[in-house]
Amino acid sequence: MRKTWWGTRQKLVYFRQELQRADGDFKCALERLHRELLSDVISCLVRQGERILSAHGAGNHHIQRWNAIWLKEIAAR
Repeated sequence: MRKTWWGTRQKLVYFRQELQRADGDFKCALERLHRELLSDVISCLVRQGERILSAHGAGNHHIQRWNAIWLKEIAAR
């Protein structure tokens, strides 16, 4: 779970760096892509994490912590 979270965070950091470097029409396209896909990607990761935690017998506490991590990510947008 930690590796999944870390890997996704790294991809988001990379995407933001590329977005900052972009200009013109390319920047507009990246901004639109980011805006349209980010919430879907995060929702998918939340569901995936819940399934993994449930399958391994993790309690609700762990699932709530997993959700809280990504809710912070969404709120930061």
